[in-house]
Amino acid sequence: MADPPYTARNVSMVITSSLITDYTSPLRNISSILSMLGTLMSTIAKEKQATIMQRLNLNETVDTSLKNLIQVVTNLNRTNYGVYSSVIRASDNSLKSINQTYAAVLSKASNFNNGNMTNLINFLANTSTVASGALDEIQNNTASFTLNLAYALGNQTTNISQSIYNGIRNVSDTASTSDSIYARICERKYAAMFQQSGLSPSRLNFCLQSEGASLSSFAQLVIPAMFADIFRWVGPQVLRINMCSVANGTCSVGAFNAFSDFSSRMSTKYDLMRRAVLAEQDLALYRATSCIDAVSNDIQDLAIIIQDKFVNCMTTGN
Repeated sequence: MADPPYTARNVSMVITSSLITDYTSPLRNISSILSMLGTLMSTIAKEKQATIMQRLNLNETVDTSLKNLIQVVTNLNRTNYGVYSSVIRASDNSLKSINQTYAAVLSKASNFNNGNMTNLINFLANTSTVASGALDEIQNNTASFTLNLAYALGNQTTNISQSIYNGIRNVSDTASTSDSIYARICERKYAAMFQQSGLSPSRLNFCLQSEGASLSSFAQLVIPAMFADIFRWVGPQVLRINMCSVANGTCSVGAFNAFSDFSSRMSTKYDLMRRAVLAEQDLALYRATSCIDAVSNDIQDLAIIIQDKFVNCMTTGN
């Protein structure tokens, strides 16, 4: 039999006080639960605030470290460019001295070797060409140094930052979802450890500063000495030319013929100096990048150790 239609007269027979109680009691329970949940969420938010601040402090610490690192990198690149600049100055000074030394001979060409200056002119031209080629290669290596250093630092600072951030996030997330009675204590203790200096990207500064000192010494002391040796090596030849009693005699002819051999030896000399500069730059880069990799790996290992200790703390409280 179908239920009768509900009207204002008979609705009270259906919607009784008992029925209302049956419906409103669960609603009151839900309201109470929601209120408790709101309180719980507020408590969780307060507890998480410390971790949030740790993350913010970590970000600020890492940002500051990276800014300082950028300045150290900039200084090292300037020092390395100083090596190239030192080569330019030393080479220019040597070539200038050589050209000035033989200018007096060229100005009185008719008085020497029957006026035949071909070997001397070729020697001077060849020396200039060889020097230019060496400078170009050193310039390219200087640019390569900068790029390779930037690549190594870019990779490892990313690895370091990611490792530290993942570590503190794992500690925070694990603590917030754990029912361990030690969760809050362990979280505060081990999350803070990610801000210790041993995990800072600023540890990379040492790798760069030591190489900067080495390159600076090389640029200021070694390079000028190497190029000064060029003039010392060929300069006395003009004295030999002038010592010949018979300007156009056998002595003079022999002195000028020697310039052909000097050209070949000058090429060898410049090649040795070029390789010495490149080797110094390459060695500095290798030491720096090896150090960067080692420090990065050490920091990542420390981050893992902290997380392992945190996991143990969640069980033992230590």
